[in-house]
Amino acid sequence: KMMRCASTSLKFANTCKINALGVFLAEYRRVVGVFIDQIWDDTPKGSFLKDSSVESNLSARAKQCAAKQALAIVQGTKKKFNSRAFVIEKLKKEGDDEKAQRLQAIQDKARVSKPSLDKINAELDSRFVKMALGADIKTAKGFDIWLTIGSLGTSKKVTFPVRRNKLFNRWLAKASLRPSIRLTDKDIVFFFEYEPKKAEGKTLGVDLGSRKVLSASDGQQTPTDRNGWTMPKIQKRLAARKKGSVGFKKTDAHRNNFIRWSIAQLNFTNVGEIKLESLKGMNKGKRLNRHRQAWNYRDIIGAVERKCEELGVQVSYVRPQYTSQRCCKCGWVEESNRKAERFSCKQCGFSGNADINAACNIALGGAYSPSDPKNVNTASLPFFT
Repeated sequence: KMMRCASTSLKFANTCKINALGVFLAEYRRVVGVFIDQIWDDTPKGSFLKDSSVESNLSARAKQCAAKQALAIVQGTKKKFNSRAFVIEKLKKEGDDEKAQRLQAIQDKARVSKPSLDKINAELDSRFVKMALGADIKTAKGFDIWLTIGSLGTSKKVTFPVRRNKLFNRWLAKASLRPSIRLTDKDIVFFFEYEPKKAEGKTLGVDLGSRKVLSASDGQQTPTDRNGWTMPKIQKRLAARKKGSVGFKKTDAHRNNFIRWSIAQLNFTNVGEIKLESLKGMNKGKRLNRHRQAWNYRDIIGAVERKCEELGVQVSYVRPQYTSQRCCKCGWVEESNRKAERFSCKQCGFSGNADINAACNIALGGAYSPSDPKNVNTASLPFFT
């Protein structure tokens, strides 16, 4: 099973309710901060704190919820640091002092800082939340959901009117709505539990690129959107923005939205498996210009994985070596085969789109020897049938 969420606006609530929510969130964040300070140096194992007592006007339930969330935040923050320490001790026991020293140097430079309390939002379970939607609403008054939140503390129960959006309706149609929410200053986030059916069908190779976000072995490529935006245009704009500025954040959000939109344009019907290049560590130790830094393959891979998870499509990874230089028809590898977006094989004369050629090589399983033609099976690729 997987979890998905949909955010809905609080703009329909009146000023009194918004103020009551603001008071609760401010106190909730303070209490979470108190618990973080208490367990930062000596973090307990498990998912619950035995002692959740702290001076606050929050209810006992809200304090327990804040303590649980604080523990999860601290454990998550220290997870990578603790994992690295475990590997260092393991290397020392195995006698590999050189690797242990190198990793220890990285560990010494790494700083584990406490999270900002402003970014903490209240995650409330079924003890706090009562939802009325659809046929349960007696007086809708134009709203789809009436959400009642109780056990907050000195405040009485607060009921918020909510209107569902497209994302909410899409998940409600095929998944079960969980009785828990995340409260922010401006939104209410609902959670859905979904168990996709395993998809069956063909294997599709997908190549990631800076010009075209995705190119598939069946000839599909992500198009230009209706406003004329492409990934190179967005990267150029992002590279020109100062990091941390409002313009940078807006352009970064535009890039992420364009990635999700691009993936949504691809047809995954009758696809049982998608093969991607294993690009982990591709930029490690390299100095990149700002335009290249604006292309983040991790965001694209993450979006593809989430889409495949929803559809029940299996994702596998292949070696990326020479996939862009190899001819998918005869297997001949030569650097001059590819010129920008055009591929022309110097051995057999095959020509076509370079990104789609790379996607076909990925579908075939990545690297194989040009001297072993029996490994080339283009008949299995929809692009050649």
